[in-house]
Formats: sequence, C-alpha cells, structure tokens
Amino acid sequence: MAEVESETLGFRLARFLKERKWSQSELARRSGVDRSQLSRLIAGKRSPKPDELAWIAGALDMDVEKLLAGAAVDARIQTTAETLIARGKRLLETQRELELAVARTQQLEQDRERECEAWNQERRQLLEEVLTIRQGAAGLRDQLGSTQARLRGAVSENQKLRNYAKRLETAKAEQASNTALAALLGGLGGALLVSSS
Repeated sequence: MAEVESETLGFRLARFLKERKWSQSELARRSGVDRSQLSRLIAGKRSPKPDELAWIAGALDMDVEKLLAGAAVDARIQTTAETLIARGKRLLETQRELELAVARTQQLEQDRERECEAWNQERRQLLEEVLTIRQGAAGLRDQLGSTQARLRGAVSENQKLRNYAKRLETAKAEQASNTALAALLGGLGGALLVSSS
C-alpha cells in the first residue's frame, strides 16, 4: 500500500472504533464483514472490497468519502472509493427523482379525488333534479286523474241534461199536440152542438 502523509485506512478504522467504544467484533456484526477479514484490514494486511467499504461506512453511520477522508490508500482503494461515491451520488439523484415522481403521483391522486368529488356532487344534483321531476310528474298525473274524473262527471251531467232536454221537448210536443187536439175537439164539440140544435 502506498502511504500518503496522513493515517492509513486501518488506523482510521481503529480510531473510529475507539471513539465509539466498539470492538472489532461489534463492527463486524454491524457491517456484516467477516471479523477476521476486518482484523486483517485494520492491520493493513489486506485492501477492502468495494462492498466492504460501503458496509463499514454504513455501520459507522458515515459515507465512504468521510471514511476515507485523509486516509492513505492505494490506487485500487481510491478508485473503488471514487466508484462508490459516484454510485452514491447517482443513488441520491435517483432518490430525488423518485421523490419528485411520488409528489407528482400524489398531486395527480389529489386532482383525481377532487374531480371524482366534483363528479359525485354533479351526479347528486342531477339525481335530486330527477327526483324533483318525478315528484312533479306524479303530481301532474294526480291532477290529470282528478281532471279526468271531473270531466267524466261533467260528461255524465251533460248527458243527463241532454236526456232531460229531450224529455222536455217530447213533453212540450205532446202538450202542444194535446192542446191542438183539445182545440180540435173543442171546435168539433162546438160544431156538433151547433149542428144538433
């Protein structure tokens, strides 16, 4: 490993463990890196794999960039760290895009709910209008039935009046005929009296 002016990765890891009062076993448990591999890494006997750097940084609650900041690392570790940092930035961008997509989806859902509520309100108003029209139509049917009954009664009364008028005319005609007959009989009776005398 090529060393730069500052501490090695292993030395930094040992310092972080001391600050947290953790053992290597605790860091191994939290990171998922094998304890013996972690021990060799701290001792500077091996270089970490890219995933191990990410796991260790996550267990220490820091990013890879902070884990390696100021550490003397070989070119391979530096390249791995840069790859992980770039990957982390892409993940952050993806997370931001997902958050925007979720916000847009929520906005669309709220818009859809408002449209559904407006449609339901319009539907309720239309149903109320239909009910009012039906009630009006029922009232008109009742009025029509009542009017038809009155009309039938008027037609029946009209028929009775016609029958009465016919009987009256018949009675008048009979009376006129009887009056004429009486006059004729009266004239005949007077003539008979005159001729018999």
